[in-house]
Amino acid sequence: VRIGDAIDCGGTAQTGSANVNIGDGSWSGKAFDPIKAKMQLLVSLTPGSDQHPYSHEPYKLYKDGGLIQQGLTDENGRVEFEYEPPWTSQLKIETDMGDHIYAPSALSPTESETGVQQRMDLLGFHNDSDLGSATQASGAQRYEHFQGMHGDETTPDIDNELIKRIKSVMP
Repeated sequence: VRIGDAIDCGGTAQTGSANVNIGDGSWSGKAFDPIKAKMQLLVSLTPGSDQHPYSHEPYKLYKDGGLIQQGLTDENGRVEFEYEPPWTSQLKIETDMGDHIYAPSALSPTESETGVQQRMDLLGFHNDSDLGSATQASGAQRYEHFQGMHGDETTPDIDNELIKRIKSVMP
């Protein structure tokens, strides 16, 4: 570029300045705009499963009781929205098929019994209190249901294969 030449994207090259300014001056000074955190929520007939999603279902999304978004779920029954980390708000999705609540909580490590149980609950595989502890034969059905839905061999125990599968769905 020679001094005084016009530049196709706006501006001119000038002497007396260490900077060459090209463009309209709207640059933020950052190489890229900050990436916004996005969350996807699955709305389906069977909690924790994408086998029967509520596709193209009208919904309303509430954050701590206030309406923040409404529209249609996508073809996979998902609702996506941007948020400011850390996520500390309770979310509720209202649909004609029912309401779905999403509440934040700290999770124990996946390898622990508590961590496995927390993730099973978040995926919608709840243990009925009248059926006993999930580690007892009468409560282990949710592990078997989860494994069966993913085509895995079923077992009523928390084993390495169950932990590996849970990590693949929810680390």
